[in-house]
Amino acid sequence: MKNKLVLLALIMVAVLLFGCLQQPQQTQPTPTPTAAKPAKESIKIGFSISLSGSGAGAGTEQYRAYEVWREWVNSNGGIYVEEYGKKLPVEFVYYDDASEPARAKSLYEKLILEDKVDLLLAPWGTFIHLAIVPVIEKYKIPVVGNTAGVELSKINELQTKYEFFTYPTPETTAMAYVLLLENIGVKRIAILYAQTDFTVANAKWNKKFIEDRKFADVVVYEGYPLGSTDLKGLLLKVKGTDPDAVVVHSYPADAILVTSQMKELDINPNLFVLGVGGQTLAFDQKFDKKTKEGIVVLNTWHPDLHPEAAELYNLYLKKYGHNPPSHAIGLAWISCITLQKAIEKAGTLDPVKIRDVLATETFQTPFGEVKFENQVNVKGLTVIDQWQNGELKPIYVFKGFYPNVELAKEFKTVEMVYPKPSWPK
Repeated sequence: MKNKLVLLALIMVAVLLFGCLQQPQQTQPTPTPTAAKPAKESIKIGFSISLSGSGAGAGTEQYRAYEVWREWVNSNGGIYVEEYGKKLPVEFVYYDDASEPARAKSLYEKLILEDKVDLLLAPWGTFIHLAIVPVIEKYKIPVVGNTAGVELSKINELQTKYEFFTYPTPETTAMAYVLLLENIGVKRIAILYAQTDFTVANAKWNKKFIEDRKFADVVVYEGYPLGSTDLKGLLLKVKGTDPDAVVVHSYPADAILVTSQMKELDINPNLFVLGVGGQTLAFDQKFDKKTKEGIVVLNTWHPDLHPEAAELYNLYLKKYGHNPPSHAIGLAWISCITLQKAIEKAGTLDPVKIRDVLATETFQTPFGEVKFENQVNVKGLTVIDQWQNGELKPIYVFKGFYPNVELAKEFKTVEMVYPKPSWPK
């Protein structure tokens, strides 16, 4: 009997256990693992640049300045990005856009969609900067521009939030030109310009400010197609008006053409001013010291004015050899360093967050402060250089943003050669 009771008890326990096993089990929710940041070994930055075509002279220098910055940053371990907790070296993906805006626009889309770059650097030239605006707005990736001067009205028309301009507006640089012209007392001025966005805008404002201030007469005001190979007809027209000053709002290739044909036609104004292009290595190599003597050019920096930039400039000279301190070099560096500081401040490679930092912060650079208002750096300088004894020297420095442009007396400059010597025979 006892054995039967034990057996019965065991059977009941077994039944109870089987019933419990059939009941739905209460399970604890599986915790969602914290998403770890994918491993990141570098920052991939893309751009197109004019290594051929009309902008090759300045575009090559801009590209070389980019390379010097990249090597300089990487020699210090890279750019610190807080979300990855470490410094990341910079690598480049770039293409030659042949100075063609449509090609550049296509290349920037390729960089984003196919090459999967993290961030972007700027191309060369105003008209190419403008061409890529729809692309960077579409994909929301900021570009810190450099060799591009755009009118405020045009910036407002573009309604861009992702293109930032470090170069002064045409209103600002044109006012600097006018203050120079007025200061030295010229009375008859010929204004020539390449027919592109940047140069047309500079010439337009240049003429307007001269007429508003009524200190001189504009005796010639005429444009020419970018890529022209002969401007003798236009220059003979200039010669016939006997101007005190000839101001040419130029690009690299036409700066060389105009200078060559001015010399050939023996046009000798007291003041000869070139825009961008008259301070490139190609221009320097084309003419001897006596031919360059006294020619005035537009710039935004100079190593004599920016001693903190000497480290980069010396690295450039060591890597590539002699090169005048051109606008393309300085502007490339200021754009790279500004982007670098924005990445560090944002602590991320998220382009929208970097854009927000660019739009709100003030950045300290070896070229002075950078502060963007309405997408334009309102802290930039306009530097007037002159060729003296084979070297570019700063003769005037202007600060401020139109309409508040004034002489920056805190910078040490050299005395201007005026009038310009006649062309050597």
